[in-house]
Amino acid sequence: MKTALLGICLTAVALPLAAEYRIDWFTMDGGGGRSSGGNYSLVGTIGQPDAGSMAGGNFSLVGGFWSLPMGGLESVIPGLRIHVAGSDVVLSWENPSTGYKLQSSPTLSPTAWVDVPGVPVVNGSDKQVNYLLQPGHRFFRLFKP
Repeated sequence: MKTALLGICLTAVALPLAAEYRIDWFTMDGGGGRSSGGNYSLVGTIGQPDAGSMAGGNFSLVGGFWSLPMGGLESVIPGLRIHVAGSDVVLSWENPSTGYKLQSSPTLSPTAWVDVPGVPVVNGSDKQVNYLLQPGHRFFRLFKP
């Protein structure tokens, strides 16, 4: 009798300590971004058609159609095009693209990006930079500080 009573008391104490987090439904959409705080991180989508909200405990999630603030043409990020020409890589993007810098990195680490040396040459409706091919991986991006 004492053993059974002790087992029931231990179970009653342990149940509130075992919190479970789950999402009852989801969709597979494209795009999005990451929000994080403390020990939690949430990856969301852009254009998510299942608008609504969920809440439980100290957490809440609001879904629906997200949009980026759109101003003039300056708010549109120019596309970066890359192609090989002999021993160079030619990187080009739309002109005008005021305030953007071409950067490169051997990894995708946020601290590894450096400005590509040289001044972009205007070639018709594009800006372009020639970059000497080197062994190993190289990533490129247009960055607007």
